[in-house]
Formats: sequence, structure tokens, C-alpha cells
Amino acid sequence: MGRFQRTGETIRERILKKSGRSISWNKTVLAMLVMGAVALMAIFLLFRMTSQVMAQDVRLSLEQTVEQQRIHFDFRLRSVQQQAENLMPIIYPLVSVSENPLEQYQEFEQLRSAISLSTNNTDVSGVRLYVPSDKLYSSQGETFLPLRWLLGLDLPYLERAGIQWLETQAVPMTDPSGTRKTVQAITCVYSMRQRTDYSQICCVLMLDVPVSGFDELLSVEGAPDQYGFLVNSRGISLACPESRLLGQQVVEEALMEQIRARGSGSIQQGSSVYVFRKLSNFDWYLVMQYPASMLTVGDSIQANFLKILVVAVLVVALFIVFMLAYHFTTNVTLTRINATLEALSRGAQQPGGEQAPEFLDPLHHLERNADQMVLTINELMEERYRDRLAIAESQMESLQAQIKPHFLYNTLDILKWMILDNKDADAVWMVNALSKYLRQSINKGPAIIPLREELELSRNYVQIMQKRFANRFQAHFEIDEDVEEYRIPKLSLQPLLENALLHGVLYSEKPDKELSIRAWLADGMLNLEVEDNGKGMSQEQCQALEQGRSGYGFSNVLRRLDLFAKGNSSCRIFSREGVGTCISIRIPATTREDAFDRQF
Repeated sequence: MGRFQRTGETIRERILKKSGRSISWNKTVLAMLVMGAVALMAIFLLFRMTSQVMAQDVRLSLEQTVEQQRIHFDFRLRSVQQQAENLMPIIYPLVSVSENPLEQYQEFEQLRSAISLSTNNTDVSGVRLYVPSDKLYSSQGETFLPLRWLLGLDLPYLERAGIQWLETQAVPMTDPSGTRKTVQAITCVYSMRQRTDYSQICCVLMLDVPVSGFDELLSVEGAPDQYGFLVNSRGISLACPESRLLGQQVVEEALMEQIRARGSGSIQQGSSVYVFRKLSNFDWYLVMQYPASMLTVGDSIQANFLKILVVAVLVVALFIVFMLAYHFTTNVTLTRINATLEALSRGAQQPGGEQAPEFLDPLHHLERNADQMVLTINELMEERYRDRLAIAESQMESLQAQIKPHFLYNTLDILKWMILDNKDADAVWMVNALSKYLRQSINKGPAIIPLREELELSRNYVQIMQKRFANRFQAHFEIDEDVEEYRIPKLSLQPLLENALLHGVLYSEKPDKELSIRAWLADGMLNLEVEDNGKGMSQEQCQALEQGRSGYGFSNVLRRLDLFAKGNSSCRIFSREGVGTCISIRIPATTREDAFDRQF
């Protein structure tokens, strides 16, 4: 009895010991289950946050793309308008001369020559000039047409003189082979009144711009069934790659009401995202339609990560279920049976310590899974860092690329008149100066440059403007020698100089017009000032500029400086009407070439 009693007691002790191990194992498995669920939930939440950030970045990228397209539209339409403004001073004196047939023939030749030389804009498909019907060449029928054809019609654009734009309509055109046909075009109309009787129309100039020339701008890359529109304030299509939609209501009235109210931005409606911008000098709107899937992860690497995450969740869940099933059906039962049999076979002897196999060790599995999760999180964070850096660099390059194109157009126009006036030396100087300016401003070099290079670009720009405006102002550069190697975003000063000249100095009636540029170092900050003694501004205008609500070029500079300084830049505007304006900028002083990258 003593032996069997001791054996029974040993069995009970073994069973209690194994039961204790089972309870400990249950706690380990439960802890592993909870930790795995928490880790997976953290990864899922991180993925959701990353997806939202990426969607916002995609939306901003689309808005910047449409803004670039809007700038292109404005430039092309302004170029056509400038063409009409250049032609009318030539046309108006000619159509107002005597009715002598010989003089009219000479007048006709001069008009034809002027139109041929001036209409070099590739957007213009045809020119129509409506002249008084008593002109012999008014019946030419192609370029020259009788004014009475218009006067007999009730046309709103004849009620006032000046430049107006007509919406899309069918206009006649002669192609290079001489074939007459009609095309859908928007038309720039310039009407002039008679000198002696202002109530009477003297002539009407029309420049036709085919809307098919805008198809490339209005196409959505990678989505042939998606495209954009140029619409009027009622949502009627003026230009669209799909010609059947011209003149149709392509934007619903409810959506168009939101677009008119906001002017610019983006609206998601159904399966599409509408990104829109209002043209600068027209009540027309550029509306680009994108699939809403572009704002989701779609087929990007985030979607693949989500698939991997789902598979990982299933694998971990199956693994835990397997381990629990193994524990409850195999480990507990067989361990107790083996303990009982071993006790019965060995009597009162206690078995030696047992070591669980590696594949049954829960801590080993937990450590391995945790390491894998850390690696996955690190990879995701590194990928997000690269994406954010690429987006920020793209924003910097996009903002730097938004240079007003009319400076180049006006400079080339001055160059043309220098050549026509046989001012060869001035023309050569202007070509050299413009070439140097373009090499400095639009090369593919770094976006962050020494202040010395920015000042060289600014001096070149000021010299061009002095030559262009016959030295009507003086410029003074007051630069401390020890600041020239500090870094600054390229093209930070030129837009400020352009604003000071075009909106302050050049149109001031003061005889001694002056422009001053200063740079110095104080308290670890690089200080820049652009001061003029021009017309000045009101306090409301100053506040609008400082807050980026006015002046596209000026707000461009502020955004780039803020991005460069990581929010540590400041801008103050001091101005008084009739006295002048001073713009003062402070940014952190740094000479490192990787100044932009270090903010990340």
C-alpha cells in the first residue's frame, strides 16, 4: 500500500504540475494573441493614415497640374490678345485715310503686309478684318470683309469698343492646300470707333483660335476616356477633346454653382474628381475630370501592402488556431497520459526537467513575429519618407517653374522693334543679356543656390528692364560681402523686382525713380529687402500680399521660401501711397548645399 500510495501521490503531483504548465501556456498563448492583435491593429491604423496623407498629396498634385494648365491657357490667350493690340495701331490709321483708288491699293498692300508679319502666333488659324464697305478691297472675301455684314446684325460686341472674346462658334478657314472649310474656334474681337463720330464703328479685327489646339492640354494622361473642359460660367463646353460635346452642357448647374463660388479647388462627385481653375481675365473656367480612384491607393504599392497585410493576418490567425488546437488536443492530453504511464512504470521516481521543442516555444514565435512586424513598419516608414521627400521636391520645382511668360514675350517684342529700327548694337546687347538671363533662370541646376548667383541673375534682369524702358529708373545693390555664399531658393528675388518695377516704379510720375536691393546678416538670419519709391500701396493691399491672397508671383515666392525655411521665414511689407514700398524678408542663414534635404 505504501508503494501504490506513494505512486498515487506522485501521479497527482505530476498531474498538478502539468496542469500548472497548461495554465501558464494558456496565459502565454493569450498574451501572444493580444500582442499580435495590437501590433496588427497598429499597422492597419498606420496604413490608413498613410493612405489619407497620400490621397491628400495626390489631390494637391492634381490641383498644381491644373494650375499649370491654367497658366498655359492664360498665356496663349493673352498672346493672341497682345497680337490684336499690336495690329490695331497699324490698321486704324490706314482704314481712316482718303477714298482715292490708288491710295486704297497702297493701303491694302500695307494692311496685308502688316497682318502677314504680325500674325505669327501658331494658335491663330485666321484673321478677318471688317472695313468700311466703300473700301475697294472690302470685297476681297477672305481676310478683308465689308463692315456692313456686321452692322446689320444685333451683335453685343459692337456696342462698345475694345477687345472682347467670343465663345466657340464655326468660322471659315483656308487650309494650306487652299481648301475652304469651317472649324470650331473662339475669337478675339477688337472693334474701333471712328475718330470724327465715336458712335460709328470704324473697323473690326477678328483673330480666330481653333479649340482643337487645346486638346492636348485638356487630355488626362493614362485615361483616354477621361478629359477636361474649358467652359463658360453656365457650364457650356467651349473646348474639349471630344468635339461632339462642344456647345453642350457638360457641367451640371449645381456643380457649376459651386465652381463659380469657389473659383479654384477640387470637388469629388460620384466616381469623378473635378479640379477647376478660373482663367485670369475671363469668366471662363478650366475643369479637369479625373477618376476618383486616383485619390485611393488603387494598384499602388499601398494596395499590395494591404494584400500582404491581409495574408499575414490570416497566416497568424491560422498559426494561433493551430497552436491552440495542438495544445488542447495533443499537448495537454498526451502529456498527462505520458506522465501517468511514466509514473506507473518508474514508481515514485520523479522525471527530469523537460524542455519544450523550439517549434512549441511561444516566446520564440512571438519574438520572430515581432521582429518581422518591426521590419515591416520600418520599411513602410522609409517608403513614406521617400514619397514625402519626392512630393516636396516636386512642389519646389513646380513652384519655381511658375515664371510669368509675358516677360519673355515683351522682351522679344522690344528686340523685334530694335531690329526693325536698325538698332543693331542694342539688339545684340539685348540678345546677349536675354540669353544669359535664360541660362541662369531655367537651367536644370540645383533649386537652392548661393545668394551670389541669385544677385547675378537679378542684376541681369534689372539691366534688361532698364534697356527696355530707356533707363527710366536707377537701381542700387547694397550687399554685404559676407552674405553672398548663403543659400536661397532660385528665383526668389526676380519676382519681387518685377512687382516693384511693374506695379510701383515704372508707372510712377516721379522724375527720380529708384529701386534698391539690400542683403545683410543679423542674429543668424539672412535679411533681404527690395525697396522702391514708386506709387506705394494701401494697408489692405499690403495685408493681402503678406497673407498670400493677392499677387500670384509674390505668393509663389513666399511659399517657396516657407518650404525652404521649414516654416521659419517671415515677410513684412511697409508701404505708403505716393511714397513707395519696402518688402523685407528673413530666412535662416545657411551655406550648406543640402539645406533643402535637411528639413526632412
